[in-house]
Amino acid sequence: DLERLEKCVVEEMKRNFKVSDHCTTVLVNDGDASALYGASGMPAGKAGLFLSCGTGLAGGVVWKGQSCDGILELGKLVMGLRQSADGVVPLHDGLNLEAAAQGMAGTQRAFFNLLAARGGDVITGKAEQRAALVAMQKGSIDEKCRGLFESLGQWLARFVHELNEYLPVKVEYVEAGGKVTDGPTGEIMMEACRNALPGIEVRKALDSEFGQAVAVANLVRPQ
Repeated sequence: DLERLEKCVVEEMKRNFKVSDHCTTVLVNDGDASALYGASGMPAGKAGLFLSCGTGLAGGVVWKGQSCDGILELGKLVMGLRQSADGVVPLHDGLNLEAAAQGMAGTQRAFFNLLAARGGDVITGKAEQRAALVAMQKGSIDEKCRGLFESLGQWLARFVHELNEYLPVKVEYVEAGGKVTDGPTGEIMMEACRNALPGIEVRKALDSEFGQAVAVANLVRPQ
């Protein structure tokens, strides 16, 4: 269970670092950390979705000033179905589940799934994917590149629509961070997502590199 996991993490830290027996600890996943970081800037009275668009998809939901209980496995949410028997749909890596958000909703996996589907290079290694993504973000933006990131934004919007079918409250504020959201190409993705979500405020996370660490540090900081 989560308490046992937290205890194991603390014990491992004590074996490698000087950690006080009286230190405050808290166990969160990267999605919860994104929610903690972004919630302070969220408009009052709205339900907010905070996403970490990295290799996969993690996120947290904040409502009435509190993060939701439990851990949301947002990457496992199914976004659609094949339209034909011979159709090709991205699979969830661990579950072999078709059309899961992990490989479609604006993630690094989603980008390279889309690139391969449109005749581009097939790149599967995480480090290789990141290097290729960084190189593309530094290069000029042609119509093919723009189309890829616009599609990612539309897929991200579809994910929000599908998620709202499951939540007890409608998400009206979305904040996303992660490597895919960086640079001019990231803004193309976010703008496409905004256009597909009328009535929902969509923003890029202010700090997609250190924001999660800052949020957790503030959480355990003595008051």
